[in-house]
Amino acid sequence: MTHNTHNPPRTSRAFATIVALSLIALMGAAMVSLMARMKNETAVTRRIGIETQLRQMLLVGTMTSSDMVLTRNKTAGRSDVWNVPLPSELAGRGGLLTLRRIGGREGLEVRIRIDAVLGGRTMRQTLRYVRARRGWGLAEAMLEGKRTKF
Repeated sequence: MTHNTHNPPRTSRAFATIVALSLIALMGAAMVSLMARMKNETAVTRRIGIETQLRQMLLVGTMTSSDMVLTRNKTAGRSDVWNVPLPSELAGRGGLLTLRRIGGREGLEVRIRIDAVLGGRTMRQTLRYVRARRGWGLAEAMLEGKRTKF
């Protein structure tokens, strides 16, 4: 008995169809899982980018704060709040960098709070400057509960 090779038995075609449909379903499930993972990774990358930018803004605030300390102690009547101008790219994304003198022992110590805002997130740092023989120096920096003494 010879078999017709052009028309395989019905059961072979049904099995092949079931296998093909199963593979398509499996690929679909893998694609859904991959897309969800990519969406999550995109959100994480965006959050890390904003946090990195906020830290850079705090560095700018730290550099500006030394000017604020020196100017405040040389010039009477200077404001205790400074808004640092930001590039238009950051300002357009809701960026704001504010330095605020929040106290200290008059003539011996100055505390500056730096608030950096970007993309709906905020990061805050407090600096403590002390007066020494050679002038003002940064003695302590606190970033959201983390303290570093110099």
